[in-house]
Amino acid sequence: MFNISFLKSDYKKIFFIFLISFLMEMISFISFNFSFLNTLFFFLLVLLLAIFSFVDLKWGAYLLLAEIFLNSMGYIFYLENGGLKISLRIAFWLIFMAIFLSKFIFLFIKDRAAIINFFKNFAFGKNFLYLSVFLIFSFILGLVNNGFSDAFFDFNSWLFLILILPFSYLVYFSKQDEKDKFWKNIFLIFISVGFYMIFKSLFFLFLFSHDLRPTISDLYSWSRVYALGEITNMNNGFYRIFFQNQIFSFLIFYFSFIFLIKENKKIKFNFLLISILSLSVIVLSFSRSFWFGFLSVFLVLLFFIWHKYGFKKFLKTFFLGVLSLSLSLILIFIVVKFPWPIAKSSFNIDSFSERAKVTANESAISSRWALLDAMKVEIQSNFILGKGFGARIEYISSDPRVLQSSPDGKYSTYAFEWGWLDILLKMGVLGFAIYSWLILLFLKKNLITFYSSADYLYLIIISSLLSLSAVNFFTPYLNHPLGISLLILLILFFDYYKNQNNKICLK
Repeated sequence: MFNISFLKSDYKKIFFIFLISFLMEMISFISFNFSFLNTLFFFLLVLLLAIFSFVDLKWGAYLLLAEIFLNSMGYIFYLENGGLKISLRIAFWLIFMAIFLSKFIFLFIKDRAAIINFFKNFAFGKNFLYLSVFLIFSFILGLVNNGFSDAFFDFNSWLFLILILPFSYLVYFSKQDEKDKFWKNIFLIFISVGFYMIFKSLFFLFLFSHDLRPTISDLYSWSRVYALGEITNMNNGFYRIFFQNQIFSFLIFYFSFIFLIKENKKIKFNFLLISILSLSVIVLSFSRSFWFGFLSVFLVLLFFIWHKYGFKKFLKTFFLGVLSLSLSLILIFIVVKFPWPIAKSSFNIDSFSERAKVTANESAISSRWALLDAMKVEIQSNFILGKGFGARIEYISSDPRVLQSSPDGKYSTYAFEWGWLDILLKMGVLGFAIYSWLILLFLKKNLITFYSSADYLYLIIISSLLSLSAVNFFTPYLNHPLGISLLILLILFFDYYKNQNNKICLK
């Protein structure tokens, strides 16, 4: 049975997975200068996943998820041939899906009735079926209109939506105690890798704010080449440390924060500490999308708390939210201003207020608004069916990196910052509506169950889903393996938790 108390007894496993995460990134960092290590570990890890998946598909799923949680774009290790890079993530997906399909087909031949019942009990089965039809249609449309290369490399992120099949299969064909263990292990991996992501973000902030050369030069180059994230000097010595997998800090925050506010008698220090650490990552990312996602959803959370639990609980939630945010700012200040070695950053609170200004003077903002204008025109011209995957838009960018190669600022791309508009442009209003309805239906079921049960765990799912959807307005996640994987896990966990017998409600 899913119970949070297991974290107390499994701290050794959490620490072990944390160390493995650190070791993998250390090897990846070393392989930046010794390319043979990159190739060697690429094949070793692929072989390991193949063995795990063949022996027990659950173990393959654990390794696959660990890579998704740990890595932003999937290139922690990769295979390069003739300028084409095959990421470890894609290799993992191919091997895992191939082994799953072989097991699935074998079971279908052996027991067709079991497979039929499996699909009858598939969570949100019709919605995923409709979405799959529109995805395939948009891919074919992209092949016709935009060419194979652009269409495929734009579409391939959506392939991770198929992971709902093997994960549903693993849950459905398991006994209750095996299901409990499966979700427990996934959560252990998630929280362990999440702790490492928090540590890494703060450690990078410390190194760059103290200008520890040549280490930071190598770290910056490694992060750029391996597509791990963005490290940007904010002109006042303060560095923005942004990794795409920091999106998981939202789930960690709401998990710890909601457990914190549900305590009536005392504040548990461990949940407060995790809330502070995870929120500090959202802050130091200097991502306007993250800030918008956090602030907007926190206001919604306050409304739910007031409406369901009353004004007293609302005040406690507001107080603990302000406390967590204040302490996270203090933590960032301590990391940046730590006196040894000499701090080189002029970090102050004005750094955040300046970043929060949505003006056209900054290159990133002006480029995003220029892209928005161009997207509006293209969406209106292909509103019903969309333009298909790989659809390119040319616009004038103010990005210094674009200006280096194109002095007039002209830039053509099929990867857009506006996540929801990206979906609308490529899948049309019908595909957009199908995907939106899936998310809204899932949100509705969580809200109904939350109000009928007063179970705090549904509030965690609601807050995480809303944050993911809010961030997707300005930074694409719901059409990216990170966001798609998180959505799948939330849906399947909701189905498991709601339907298990004699479950422990987190009231």
